[in-house]
Amino acid sequence: MANHNYYMEQLNTILSSAKKVFITSHLKPDTDAVSCLLAMHYYVSQVYPNVQAAAYLSGEMTDSLNELYGFSQIKWVADISGYVNEYDTLIFVDASQLHRFTINPDKIDLTKFKSICFDHHNNEPSKFTYIVNEFNEPSCSQVLYKHLFKERSDLLNPAIGEVLLTGIMGDTGSLRYIGSKTSNTLLLVKELLDATGLQIKTIQEKYFGYPVSDWEIITALITNTRLVSDYQHPFLYSYLPLEFLDKYSTNTIKQAKNKFLFLVSGTIKGYKWGFVATPDTLKNVNLSFRSGPDSVNVRLLAEQYFNGGGHDQTSGGEVVLSDNQTVEDLVYKMESQIKSLSDLPLIVKTP
Repeated sequence: MANHNYYMEQLNTILSSAKKVFITSHLKPDTDAVSCLLAMHYYVSQVYPNVQAAAYLSGEMTDSLNELYGFSQIKWVADISGYVNEYDTLIFVDASQLHRFTINPDKIDLTKFKSICFDHHNNEPSKFTYIVNEFNEPSCSQVLYKHLFKERSDLLNPAIGEVLLTGIMGDTGSLRYIGSKTSNTLLLVKELLDATGLQIKTIQEKYFGYPVSDWEIITALITNTRLVSDYQHPFLYSYLPLEFLDKYSTNTIKQAKNKFLFLVSGTIKGYKWGFVATPDTLKNVNLSFRSGPDSVNVRLLAEQYFNGGGHDQTSGGEVVLSDNQTVEDLVYKMESQIKSLSDLPLIVKTP
């Protein structure tokens, strides 16, 4: 526990002298991002009651998680860069590169603040005062649980346990993506369930259920799914056309897309990896990659070719449409581009 003790000493050194703490997570926040933001805000508020702590997120509200404890306290703003200067200490969770949190990274000078970062992505981090980056862990919520809550039973209750479990489930596909290298997650989940009396099924139904809008979007994604077999690493992909932006918000599309990925990942024999393309705006298309063991390293693929990154088996990217280009045109072009690649380093090797 030497690392844990060191982490906590550093964290306490910064927070014990803080007066106003700004807490945030990355752009286009997913379930883990929102969950660890709420967990961090709760921790600071409980352990340092004299500190004025505030939780901020850039962009459109993700209301599918509005039943999580503390959700109503999140301040949703156009961009966090216009608010950080009101604070003396900044905390960033679930990413470790400044541009992941703001569309205006040049407007945030980290040297003017004490800054803390908790992450689990294998990226070169920005220059924070103090950082915990455990990129072998499948979720940032798990990293926070290990260091902030595991030995503080006084802080654990069903409400915050639900926040942490929801974040862990969000980044592990409801524990579906857990393997030999991340099996410790199952022990930590057991600890949380024992400590709080919660049930996985309850959280699954509450935060990962399927409203009618999800089924409509998922139906379209199934209809648009293509299987690419004439490639050394067969893959599948799907997409939504721009017209879906007329009917659904980007958050609704994102939530449904994530559930579609959960449904299809690893379920079609012979197709171990793939991607989904969905529009964010009339010009920007979001890409979500998923991969199974002994298959394509989608983190490297996204980093090298599609303006993204993430984990070896779960990653994301973004593409700007050219004039008059449709999402369907884009995915056809991506298929051809991917089929032209034969880089063996892209393969994930498992022991």
